[in-house]
Amino acid sequence: MKKSKKAKLNIIQQGELTNIRGERGEKIAYLALTDYAGGNKPLIRPAFLGEKWPTLDYYAELEGDGKQTPVALFQVKTSGKGVNNAKKSLPVQLTKKDVERLALLPIPAYVIGVCESTWRVFVRAIAKGSKGMATIPAHYELTPTNLRALHAEIAAHWKANTPKSPQSKFV
Repeated sequence: MKKSKKAKLNIIQQGELTNIRGERGEKIAYLALTDYAGGNKPLIRPAFLGEKWPTLDYYAELEGDGKQTPVALFQVKTSGKGVNNAKKSLPVQLTKKDVERLALLPIPAYVIGVCESTWRVFVRAIAKGSKGMATIPAHYELTPTNLRALHAEIAAHWKANTPKSPQSKFV
């Protein structure tokens, strides 16, 4: 009997840690998206959607030319495991159902993977027809260079003004 109470307590504590890790990851992702080390102001203005949205964490507007306001959507996944150096990727878990939901949207959608222990942030586009996501390649780290490329990619989607997005660099 004591073991089951102890096991239940352990499961509750693990759940609390998962929630804390997720909240930390969302904040780290916000800092990465608003980084302006490569310029004089942030390129992206993210707005946290809260817990009511099952698949999305951030709606983001791009800083632009004022003629239009390009937008994108982001789902944040936080990993406590760290980057797998052998596979050169960050493990994340995004279900097939979540990928399908994101792929149906007519707005560019991305997964942001956060390595909680190092605060490294990675981004990967949601491609139509994907069956889920288990990793984000390390070369998609959200560096100032990749942040500018992400901004350009989202802007290109909206400039194309077609239902089909240009091919993503982050797939």
